[in-house]
Amino acid sequence: AYTRIGRDREALDTLDQALATGPIPDAYLHAGYAAAKLGDTGRAAGYWAAYPDWADQALAARTLREQAAALRLGTTGPQQACEAVARAVLDQERENARRRLRSRGRKEIPRNRGY
Repeated sequence: AYTRIGRDREALDTLDQALATGPIPDAYLHAGYAAAKLGDTGRAAGYWAAYPDWADQALAARTLREQAAALRLGTTGPQQACEAVARAVLDQERENARRRLRSRGRKEIPRNRGY
């Protein structure tokens, strides 16, 4: 919620506390977003590169890794990276909804995706 309302410093503090308890996929995603919004591209790249594969969110994970690499190389800026991540998260949510519809009544999708 902090990142959505622009309270990025508070977001990083809270998300760092959450990540101290263990790997939480959404915490990596949002911490990277908050760091990028604050202009800390190195920190943003670190969070996004650490997004775990076991989260089973391939579209989002691929974009996070691409944006982390682009930030490290300096081929994109923090605002452009945030926009790419926001689009990828929306695309991932749409894909997740399609998967739920296809699998309804057949097999269960892991609840909370690893939380």
